[in-house]
Amino acid sequence: RAPNKFAGSNNFAMDGFFEDKTMFRNWFFQGCFCATGGTIVSGAIAERTKLRGFATFTVLMTTIIYPIVIWWGWSGNGWL
Repeated sequence: RAPNKFAGSNNFAMDGFFEDKTMFRNWFFQGCFCATGGTIVSGAIAERTKLRGFATFTVLMTTIIYPIVIWWGWSGNGWL
């Protein structure tokens, strides 16, 4: 099945990771960049928003925005 160009569908919810253990390495690598993206935002909005707003944005960014943008740029099947 061909992946979706907008958000992709390969390895969704770590599908296939236990058959190929080397995929965990890439997952951890991308997880570190995702966490770094969250910390960059926290430094930019420090003392400017309430904690609830910051937490909501961080969850939104790390669960929806980051995976889609990374798919576009690095998968070879995305828009970019």
